[in-house]
Amino acid sequence: MTYKAQTASYFERFQDPGDLAMSLYESARQTSSAPARYGHIDFEPPSSVKSAAAKSLEWRGEYGRGGTDVGVARARDLSNGEVVSPDVVRRAVSFFARHAHNKGKHYALKDGVPTTWRIAWDMWGGDPGRKWFESIAKKMDASDKADEKRKEESTSGFYGDAESSSILMSSTSLLARMSLLVGPT
Repeated sequence: MTYKAQTASYFERFQDPGDLAMSLYESARQTSSAPARYGHIDFEPPSSVKSAAAKSLEWRGEYGRGGTDVGVARARDLSNGEVVSPDVVRRAVSFFARHAHNKGKHYALKDGVPTTWRIAWDMWGGDPGRKWFESIAKKMDASDKADEKRKEESTSGFYGDAESSSILMSSTSLLARMSLLVGPT
């Protein structure tokens, strides 16, 4: 397929320029590399998450409701198997935490039709998405904690614990400032 044909195919996915702009913005954010400490984490959504997101887009097209522009962009990215960024993982966990309390009331289909809430929920991957995003966030938290511990250990070095090292560094800094005040001897 030629570049021109690929570009035309890409732009046909979007019904209005706002959708295109949101998708391009989200794609740019996601292609930025994750910190090295997350190198062992797979940020590609599993098939169950892709399926839920794709179904939400079908429902939104069929019923003309459900989800925000950000939710639609998220559903497109997830259904296409786009790798998500650590920032998206944190926002997804936050989304599910904010909306989970309504699940009992709005999750079930009403007369075979999904509720607006259900469509929005599934745009973020639905129940499989919630489970997946939370598991990724736990791995990120563990990596952050391990990275913080490595930093503390590297600063403690010869002087023992991190607190002693911090005091020593502060004292050294104070002495250096004092020598500037006194001037050369």
